[in-house]
Amino acid sequence: MTTVLRAAPRAQMIAVRVCSLLVALGAGAAATAAETPQPGLRLSAPGEAVKISVTAVGAVKRPGKVAVSPLAATVDGVISVAGGARTDAYRFAVMVLRADTGASAEAESSSARCVPLADLHAALLVRDDADLASDAALSRQLLGGQLRRAALQDVVLGLETASPAPDLLDGDMLVLPGRTGTVYVAADGSGRIARFQHEPTVRAEEYLRLADPEDAADVDRYVLLYPNGRAVDLRLAPWRYEPTMVPPGSLIAPAVDCLPGE
Repeated sequence: MTTVLRAAPRAQMIAVRVCSLLVALGAGAAATAAETPQPGLRLSAPGEAVKISVTAVGAVKRPGKVAVSPLAATVDGVISVAGGARTDAYRFAVMVLRADTGASAEAESSSARCVPLADLHAALLVRDDADLASDAALSRQLLGGQLRRAALQDVVLGLETASPAPDLLDGDMLVLPGRTGTVYVAADGSGRIARFQHEPTVRAEEYLRLADPEDAADVDRYVLLYPNGRAVDLRLAPWRYEPTMVPPGSLIAPAVDCLPGE
């Protein structure tokens, strides 16, 4: 009995020391986690709200650089801070362009470079927009690889589907083209682009026949890139015939990774 009474205070002291050590370790881990910067964000000074800078151009009411919180760094959030979309905005063609940090500082010649289909499509939409075409560097950087179109396939008319759109990062550019009446067709692998006036009743295979039936005969498979960047396979073989409607601003191209720039 005497032994038990003498051991109890010692056990209590050990337990207290262990608890204090665990609390100190937990506080240190929390402080380290709080100090670790997250991708696309920066640490703020005490009392300063974290903001990221995004450039909004095209059919927005107040184009230019906007500062938004990370929670508001979505397509809709940036458009709202930029004054909202104009009445002529084509929301189905909204694009987020992001700098490619691995690209060469000097743009390669567009005729010598194989341009990813998504970036080529973005350059076409930029070049044919009255407001965006005034910035010649924008399409040149897309064709040269300095800018890339970020994947926003699930953004449709400003609404997010089951797979949410990624947030914008610091330094991104949000491009909102105006309404277009053009359909782009690359009938072969040369990179030559045919432009057609959009007709609601004309389907993908009919645009291909209009472009150049001889060149089209050499391509096994085509893809249709919707204005929002989403790509779908065109099943044009007789045993897989599937007519496809084409929205304005779409690109019909061979199912390849890239094409020569215009």
